[in-house]
Amino acid sequence: KFGLGSKMALIWGKKSTGLPVEVITAHRPKKDSPDPEKYTTCVLDIDIYKNKPRVSTHTSTYQRPSDPVVGTTFTLTISGNWSTHGKYIKSYLQKLAVITPYASMDFEFVPSKDPKSEAKHQRVEMSWARTSDNMPPAPKTVQHHPSSLNNL
Repeated sequence: KFGLGSKMALIWGKKSTGLPVEVITAHRPKKDSPDPEKYTTCVLDIDIYKNKPRVSTHTSTYQRPSDPVVGTTFTLTISGNWSTHGKYIKSYLQKLAVITPYASMDFEFVPSKDPKSEAKHQRVEMSWARTSDNMPPAPKTVQHHPSSLNNL
């Protein structure tokens, strides 16, 4: 399952470029396991008019890839105005890295290859390393507040 940020990124990427997202997952069966047992790759698209998902590719393998991943990798392409919004994207990712110390993140901005493009930018790469190996506890289900039961 994805959080709201991943869903919104998928929709933003779809609306701005029309390209699908790629998700690669590999999780260790036990905390002390050296490598994941299974690697799964999924290429997802969405029909934004019908709100229907489209799974282009969904494969699972027990073979270790050349560049092994542990966890989840979410790759997407987004089009936008880097000159105006780049500083906000950098700020958001820096704050996200602070509140998710158990995750490592990589970001890459690749300038347009379109010769008609007016803006000339340099390639930007940023990485935030994991600073903690401790995952937060899973959220607990709580009961509704009694006064909110009338609003259900």
